[in-house]
Amino acid sequence: MKAEDIEDCRILLQQVKISTRQQAQILLDRYILPDAQQNNTETIARSLNILFGKQRQQSAKNDGAEL
Repeated sequence: MKAEDIEDCRILLQQVKISTRQQAQILLDRYILPDAQQNNTETIARSLNILFGKQRQQSAKNDGAEL
């Protein structure tokens, strides 16, 4: 992902009040088909790491909280 794309994502995340990796994952799950997520796993993970850090990836999946 290009630096300008990351900055665009930061702005969009602020506008839709997404402040955690878990909230971002819920948004991905809601709007991106599972096959598309699977085909882009590395890009999605890299982007989430840039935007939110490498925090609690496994915990976020197991937490089950919703927006």
